[in-house]
Amino acid sequence: MPQTGLGVALKTLRERRTLSLREIGQLSSVDHAYVHRLETGEKTNPSQDLVEKLFVASLTIV
Repeated sequence: MPQTGLGVALKTLRERRTLSLREIGQLSSVDHAYVHRLETGEKTNPSQDLVEKLFVASLTIV
């Protein structure tokens, strides 16, 4: 599956923060497997609420 702009952005933010999929999942209360599917383009069109949770979690200081 081709990556989406959201998936690329999410993965880039996560990796810049040196967060694992499990860590971003825990910080955002989103299943890490779902985060992986978003990053790879397997899942698309997440809700605005979910995107906000992931964005806030990627900015969280660990």
